[in-house]
Amino acid sequence: MLVHPNFDPVAFSLGPLAVRWYGLMYLVAFAVAYLLVRLQVREKGIAVAKDDVLNLFFWAIVGLMVESNIEGGNQPIPEDRSKLKYGCSVTDPCVDWPTTDLMIHKACEALRNVLPNRLAP
Repeated sequence: MLVHPNFDPVAFSLGPLAVRWYGLMYLVAFAVAYLLVRLQVREKGIAVAKDDVLNLFFWAIVGLMVESNIEGGNQPIPEDRSKLKYGCSVTDPCVDWPTTDLMIHKACEALRNVLPNRLAP
C-alpha cells in the first residue's frame, strides 16, 4: 500500500484564490519546456516564429486547464479507497468526456476557417 504524505496542498492564498503545489509544478514545467524549445529552435536554426511557439504552449495550457475525465466533477478521497469512483477527479472538479468531446468539436468548427488564413503568406 502506498503511503501518501499528509501536507497542505495549498502553497499560498491570495484572497479567495488558493494556489496549489501541483499548479506551481505545472507552471515550472511549462516555463522550463518553453525555454528548452526556444533554445532548440535557436541552436538548430529551425524556422519557427516565436509567436508559433507561444501559441503552441498557450493551447497546451488551455488543454490542461480544461482537464477532462471520464466522469465529471470531483470526489473526496475516502478512508476505504475501494469506494473511489473510477474516472472521477480527486482534486479539482473536471468536465466529463462527453462535454470534452463536444468542446473539441465546437472549437474545430470555430477554427476551421480561421487557421488556414493565419498560415497564408
